[in-house]
Amino acid sequence: MKNKVADWMTRNPITIDDEASMIEALHLMKDRDVRRLPVMHKGRLAGIITDRMLKDYSPGKATSLDTWEVHYLLAKTPVKDAMNAHPHTVTPDTKLTDAARVIRDHKLYGLCIVDNKGDLVGISPNHPECTVYPERSEGSPVDSKGAAARQEIVRCARFVRRGRS
Repeated sequence: MKNKVADWMTRNPITIDDEASMIEALHLMKDRDVRRLPVMHKGRLAGIITDRMLKDYSPGKATSLDTWEVHYLLAKTPVKDAMNAHPHTVTPDTKLTDAARVIRDHKLYGLCIVDNKGDLVGISPNHPECTVYPERSEGSPVDSKGAAARQEIVRCARFVRRGRS
């Protein structure tokens, strides 16, 4: 049964360097159809940037700056200025239900997956259905034989197969 993060993670995720501009991040996200990018510094995970972080960092519509000035500022601003420098991480061996609990408890859009040396090996897809009932794990009062956890994992698997992330 596929019940570990390694079974569902996206391996070799698209990343961006911490010195890259916010415009580069926006274009990379749009071109590759992703909503978050692990940020790397000299080959090591330095943080994570999401489309929401970029949007929140950008000037609002009520700004007195014109489009070209906004574009110029975003082109000169490095991703490291807007990224989360302390992303939540788990290892590939983490149970899917435990990862879902972390996502739910911290209201995350996904997790960075790192190996024992701290090297990035993947990112987790964000599946709302996987985070609804993470407390249903093996040995829970709901089902002492773990059937609830198996059902939850199957629900997550079906959700992944439908291509939602």
